[in-house]
Amino acid sequence: FLVSMPGIDEIWAEMKTQAKPSSSPNRNKCGIGDLGLLSRQDVMKQDGSNRLIETAELKEGLLDPKFLSGRNLVISASPAIWTEGAQDLQEWLSRQGGLLASEDASTRRSSLAVIHQLAQDPRAQAPLLQKIWDVVHVPLLQLFSDTVERCRDLAVRCVLSLVDVVPSVADALHLLLPTLVHRIGSSPPAEPSEEVRLLLLLILSRLVALAPKAVGQHMEGVHAILDAALADPYPLALQEACGCIVLLAALHKAKLRAVVRYEETRAGTEPRHRYGELIKAACPLIRHKHAKVRVSAVSAVGALMMLGTKNVGLVEYLVAWHLPNVIPIWQFFSGGTWEDGRLVKPDERASEHNYLALLAQDPSPQVREAFMGMMIEWMTGLPDRWDHEMRLLPYLLNGLTDSIGGLRERAFEAMERLGAVHEEERMRNDRDRQELIDAREYGHKAPAERNSAERWRTCRHEAPFTRRPRLGARMLVRNHFRRLCPTLVRELNAWQERTGSMAVQLLYYLTLYAEYWVTGEAVPMLQALVRCAGRSIEGLQGATPDPAARQQLRHVLRCAQAIGQFVDPAVYLPLVLPAVAGELEVVWPEGQVAVLGALCKGCSPAWLRPHALVILQALNSPGLYAGSARCACFVAAAVPPLLLAAA
Repeated sequence: FLVSMPGIDEIWAEMKTQAKPSSSPNRNKCGIGDLGLLSRQDVMKQDGSNRLIETAELKEGLLDPKFLSGRNLVISASPAIWTEGAQDLQEWLSRQGGLLASEDASTRRSSLAVIHQLAQDPRAQAPLLQKIWDVVHVPLLQLFSDTVERCRDLAVRCVLSLVDVVPSVADALHLLLPTLVHRIGSSPPAEPSEEVRLLLLLILSRLVALAPKAVGQHMEGVHAILDAALADPYPLALQEACGCIVLLAALHKAKLRAVVRYEETRAGTEPRHRYGELIKAACPLIRHKHAKVRVSAVSAVGALMMLGTKNVGLVEYLVAWHLPNVIPIWQFFSGGTWEDGRLVKPDERASEHNYLALLAQDPSPQVREAFMGMMIEWMTGLPDRWDHEMRLLPYLLNGLTDSIGGLRERAFEAMERLGAVHEEERMRNDRDRQELIDAREYGHKAPAERNSAERWRTCRHEAPFTRRPRLGARMLVRNHFRRLCPTLVRELNAWQERTGSMAVQLLYYLTLYAEYWVTGEAVPMLQALVRCAGRSIEGLQGATPDPAARQQLRHVLRCAQAIGQFVDPAVYLPLVLPAVAGELEVVWPEGQVAVLGALCKGCSPAWLRPHALVILQALNSPGLYAGSARCACFVAAAVPPLLLAAA
């Protein structure tokens, strides 16, 4: 059978005349050595005019990069059947090199199609592909700059297929990486085709995975490619760039920690590391319109942040933090200021964004889930995580307010995991160890602690708070409650409905964690809750009640009930009773009565019993019902727990 095969010259003569592929039933049984049959197998996509389909026409059929050829780390290859002599193989390879350098675009495309088909054939053995690579890799790299898009596409696909199976691909990195830098390492890139840029990035990812040590010696070029790729308008290219960054973060930690430049700041000259520059380049993708791109950006930023040991500057950049008493000088001049020898106007400056806040409020559940995983990884794994607890904790607690029940459960479990880490770290610290031991052994003897334990056993809370949070999580929130509470109290009555709703929900969950530690902030919290309840009740009046006002009133009363569970009535009754009894002029009497009823509903009967008669006398004030008939409804809701306590 092999003796009767046509020669190489006859094969190429048939290809030049564009003969149709053979329909022989033995066509799929040929060996690798049968170049005549192999060159005619699936080289051209046939249509009415028997022509090649261009890349522009194949855009709709482009698959996810994970399914493109050359993506897998391991390709199983069956033994190749090469029976022709070495001289014939060398002649064929030399001919391919000459065809790749041809001035005729169709000739180059035909040769590229043959090489691509051979590189993808699972029966091809590594020695054969190595010989092909040694001869054609330089012409293939030269075709990366071909004027015909289809030729560039096929050349890149050939390299992508050969990279996986050629053992000595690392020896060609001195040619491969500069070629990639030339094509996609600048902004705007020299490569105009989106699909070809994606394939070039796939080559970079394969090189990083297969030859990590060799790629580490060319980190400057890799950084340039990724920096430009993160500004690419093609979403799939952005995803692949973020995936390559995650791979680099796992394989080249020391290289990414290298200092790339120095910057003058208020604190003096500070170094800027490579991973920090990549984080700033990836942050704009957090605002991308595609959710998959945002998920990829979260994974890239999260992996890069774990490389640093001092991340204060990067965390401040992510949350757009600046000193409240420091105002940039350019804000005083509407015409702009001179910087580095040129006039920079205010509208030319890049706007700052709180990227973590954008991720916490992202409309996609997948993005919020990825962001939650990134937050718990940072707060449990960063070397300097104690410096960032105050800034990162609110974003993790914000997951408890998510509209998806599964994400709320995950946020609660994340807080439990963080609490376990907090307890473990305290046990390793001599100063904090005794505090933790005392809380475990003697905390249950305190009256407030006994009341909290009784309230968790008696009262039912909405999911995910079906059980009491662990001690470490409660201690962590208590440490930062006095700094978080004033901000939430200010935002409770914000004119934006969503801001007020999120603030009261987060205040409720903070109360469940802090428990009786909210006593110090109970007065300003109740004042804000009364005001918010009064505004919500006003929104319910009229022919068309506002559904948002009804929901906000529910959140306010739930928060007030949680405060009543853990705070002694002697703390808040001097504030609420004079307004309810009519001794003070108040703007929203309905809000006072509604909040008082919620406090009494949550309070323990043992704590409420000494004050029950005083509260009932205040609710019996004649002037309380004259202003509004709605007050009677809230009074009726407040009376049952008082009667139960007084019995």
